[in-house]
Amino acid sequence: MAENVIAGNIDWSKLKTPEMIFAENKDKKLALVSTAFAGYCKGAFACSYGWPMQFAEADVQKMEGAIKLLENDPSQAPYVVDAEDTLHTGVTLDDMKAIQLEMMQHYAAAYLRKQQLRAIVTACTTQAELDAVEITWEENTNADNS
Repeated sequence: MAENVIAGNIDWSKLKTPEMIFAENKDKKLALVSTAFAGYCKGAFACSYGWPMQFAEADVQKMEGAIKLLENDPSQAPYVVDAEDTLHTGVTLDDMKAIQLEMMQHYAAAYLRKQQLRAIVTACTTQAELDAVEITWEENTNADNS
């Protein structure tokens, strides 16, 4: 059977059509979107209290856990640890809830951008269009999603 596939030192079974290459490139670009999203979510943003706050999903959940603990045991002193591991005391439970909301909003905006980029990449029909897609995470919190 190998003699049917290999002719003149060329293994024709290993050659890829332009369509196959384009599909692979699309998959690679989608993977880059996911990688860039994960990297972006490791960063921080300046919350309304002026502190750099992390906003990855796990960070939002940690804040939610701290809020629940304080709601169940108000004798505990509320505090926030920012993205630079600086301890902020003298905050209230309402302050913590406001910061958590900002964290959730920032994560949601980043996730929306990820989905927008995925849709753009998926809609590409040529390599030139695919190459023109810039994977960026600029502030994307406009209400109209632009």
